[in-house]
Amino acid sequence: MRFDTVMKPELARSYVERGLWTNETFFEILEARAREHPDREVFADAKERITYGELKTRIEKCAAFLLRIGIGRGDVVTIQLPNRIAFPVVFFALELVGAIANKVNPDFRVRELDYILRFSGSFVGVEDK
Repeated sequence: MRFDTVMKPELARSYVERGLWTNETFFEILEARAREHPDREVFADAKERITYGELKTRIEKCAAFLLRIGIGRGDVVTIQLPNRIAFPVVFFALELVGAIANKVNPDFRVRELDYILRFSGSFVGVEDK
């Protein structure tokens, strides 16, 4: 199953003209912030704090791992993580490799997850390819 987002050209054009949209990816923006302010804190959770420089490094390492295990462009990957620093690391690493992050509530149980995983066509392993 495939879904495409459709945006009316005039609406997209108005976003670009108003400066709300650029051709920069999230990772390009993060690279710039990490270069300009590597030691500035970007996220904090109950267990740790992370700077722009550390976030960029973790995302790159996670993206390399995802590629090594066979996740790539267009793969749907379901993420079930609490609101911690690990979430943006995995989410943005998936974006960096071109995969689709399917975010689910950490409170979902096996029954809900089973349905979501099957419905979304989520990546299960190398044998899926």
